[in-house]
Amino acid sequence: MRGNLTSDRIGIVGAAASWALAASLAVLLCASAFVSPAVALTHDSKFPLKDDARIYGCWEYQRYDETGHWYVPGGQPLTTDAMLAKLKGLTAPGTELSDSTPGSELYIKVKTDSHLVARYRRVPCPPPSERIASGFAGFHVGADVAVNFNRLGQTETISGTDVVTNRFNDSSNGVGGGLNAGFLSPVGNGPFLIGPSASFDLMHQDTFHTFPGNIFIGETAKAIGTLNGQIGVVPKPGLLLFGEVGGAVVNIEQKLNFSGPVTSVNRNVTGLNVGFGAAYQPPDWQFAGNRVAWVFQYDHVFLPVTTFNNPGSPGFTYGDSNNINKVTLGLRVTFADNPRSPTVNPLAGFKF
Repeated sequence: MRGNLTSDRIGIVGAAASWALAASLAVLLCASAFVSPAVALTHDSKFPLKDDARIYGCWEYQRYDETGHWYVPGGQPLTTDAMLAKLKGLTAPGTELSDSTPGSELYIKVKTDSHLVARYRRVPCPPPSERIASGFAGFHVGADVAVNFNRLGQTETISGTDVVTNRFNDSSNGVGGGLNAGFLSPVGNGPFLIGPSASFDLMHQDTFHTFPGNIFIGETAKAIGTLNGQIGVVPKPGLLLFGEVGGAVVNIEQKLNFSGPVTSVNRNVTGLNVGFGAAYQPPDWQFAGNRVAWVFQYDHVFLPVTTFNNPGSPGFTYGDSNNINKVTLGLRVTFADNPRSPTVNPLAGFKF
């Protein structure tokens, strides 16, 4: 921000030199107008020391818990602009810049009714890779709700021949849920992460072709498990975009009822899983000091044609092809290196 203000002054002095410089000055003035509410605060406002050069750097947000100790609720250090924007939106009256001892740590104290409730501590700015990607690095576990869409093709042939006697095409959808886990590691110094991931979802999804008289033939999907390699990118703190590819195992029960008892054959069918998704960490969300994220994901499961010989239809063989699409929404906890003790938020009534 200090560099932007200096550029504005230089642009004003040289505006008459050339049209190009004047155009640059206009751009800078627009940018300054955009960010100025975060810093253009008067002496009577919540942050009176706006021109103090010491405010430039990175700031770690700290809270004051009910036991009288300071703790860090998680997240990465804030830039000066982000810190000032938070202070501007704070409804608590009063802030104070304090470094009473030369060479000591610099704090911005946030007070309400003369009580100290929070503070920002100036810290060294981390490297870009840590500032961007570290929020999602490490081991994570989660739970999700899954909505599954399946298109089932069934081909009936006379056993031992290629003579087709019937073809059926049907679709269904169902709801299930499950667990997932993985580990993401930063790649070099950039915003990319890579690592393994796994998921397991339970469901009871029927895809049947029906006939009059309660006669039917089809499948029940009972579970889907995947093991993948995952790569992700963090375009901004708190947001992860990722893709994955790997193997899938689907537990399928082929069923039919041809005017008699329902007969079934159970198979575990292996195939390919391809997916992509996004994870978002709301500010200050944590579980036992570890970061919490919403996760949205789409997966497509490719399965080969699976052959069933059902005892309820002797003399015939059934070749089933499945086209499975799975959409999940859930929560994920990424375990931090130094988890913080959970506590009641003392600023629950204030806007940040």
